[in-house]
Amino acid sequence: MSKSLIVFPVLFFLLFSSVSASQNQNKNKNKNQARVKICETRQGQVKNRFEKILNISTNQIANFDQKVQRVKNYYSQKLVPAGKTIPNYGVLVADVEAKKAAVQVSVSKARAESDSFTCNNEPLKAVQDFRKYTQETNTALKNYRTAVKNLIV
Repeated sequence: MSKSLIVFPVLFFLLFSSVSASQNQNKNKNKNQARVKICETRQGQVKNRFEKILNISTNQIANFDQKVQRVKNYYSQKLVPAGKTIPNYGVLVADVEAKKAAVQVSVSKARAESDSFTCNNEPLKAVQDFRKYTQETNTALKNYRTAVKNLIV
């Protein structure tokens, strides 16, 4: 009788533990399917948001480019003919161009991540990567803005 008391709980455990493991696998599979379905319904909204963020960055770059071009025109058309030169003008222009190149690289990384976004290939990681690239872009834009400001002032 003592053997049956020991064997019965062990059999009971083995029988129901395998059932619960398969149930957990089914639950996880169903959760993942539900997440993918939700992601697919919102994929257009996510891509639109990505595109808006990238457009804002692109507009800021165009705005800074316009200001830099105005300063270059003023320098070459007004100051140089009048005999006035700025000793570190070349260094400031080179700094502006370097910062602009850094911004364009970070924007292109973010755009590539945005274009490759799908719900089938780890959407959470893709969003996190896009966020990281936009943060890099924001930092690069701040540095570019500072370089433009140094050129103007």
